[in-house]
Amino acid sequence: MPTLTCPWCDVSYTDFQPKCPNCGGGLPPPPQDEVETGLNFSFSSVVEPLSPPPPAPRSVPNNYIWRQLMTDAGGIVALVFLILGTVFTLVGGVATLTIVGAFVGIPFLILGIIFLAVAIPLMLNRHKKVSQMRHVLETGELISGQLVSLERNHSVRVNGRYPWALTYRFQVAGQEYTNKTHTLDRPGEQFQPGQSVYIFYRLEDPGQNLLYLGPQQLN
Repeated sequence: MPTLTCPWCDVSYTDFQPKCPNCGGGLPPPPQDEVETGLNFSFSSVVEPLSPPPPAPRSVPNNYIWRQLMTDAGGIVALVFLILGTVFTLVGGVATLTIVGAFVGIPFLILGIIFLAVAIPLMLNRHKKVSQMRHVLETGELISGQLVSLERNHSVRVNGRYPWALTYRFQVAGQEYTNKTHTLDRPGEQFQPGQSVYIFYRLEDPGQNLLYLGPQQLN
């Protein structure tokens, strides 16, 4: 599938345009022979299609949820707040029990409780979402869809890397669904806008769905 990737923000497009709609950066023109013949960009080699995933029930590692939380921006924020909240609460609680340290301990204790009040609901929310993703991977139905866009989010860094966002769409019973999957690893050449992709979804609730990125997703 012909594609063009912006050198400034890594967003991919299927049609040539002089400026990237995402960041406004200039895009390189297509080769002269393709302009004259009216052809778009093409890959220099044939890309092997991604093999379909195994049928349900699929085996997902026990540490899947923990691994996902450690690469999820919300999960990392929740963990940091949870650690800070625990430390501040313990220090503040111990200091408050002493008459001399009560003046300092009470503010620490209050700050620790605030951190915990933010961290616990956020961690529970992210854990619930990742658990749903695991359930979809294990038991979800498989359907073909289309990749809409591939872009890199330069406004967020997770473990020192900028995540990739893959937007996809598919139809179930005549209704179209659109969703987005994030990954820290650069997607393979099979993931280009306009390409067919595999998608897991829950039969009873197609709104819970997940893009299949390859065998490594189940390892």
